[in-house]
Amino acid sequence: MALLVAFTAARMTELTRIGRKDVKIDEQKMMLQSKIMKGKKIREYSIELRRQGTSYCPVRALETWLNDENALKEEGSAI
Repeated sequence: MALLVAFTAARMTELTRIGRKDVKIDEQKMMLQSKIMKGKKIREYSIELRRQGTSYCPVRALETWLNDENALKEEGSAI
């Protein structure tokens, strides 16, 4: 999660609302769909992260964590 905060400038509260269904990963990038409440309005944002050839690649880190057998597997649960 720390890498996601660092690479997206998102707040932790925004990231905690992201569920498995909001994460799309392919060979080149990861897309996160985020919903933020501002007052009584819900605003939706798409956060795109490209794969990087470094050891600090947030796409690879989240992909590894999601594939871990101990990670939550429920569709409706937050990542």
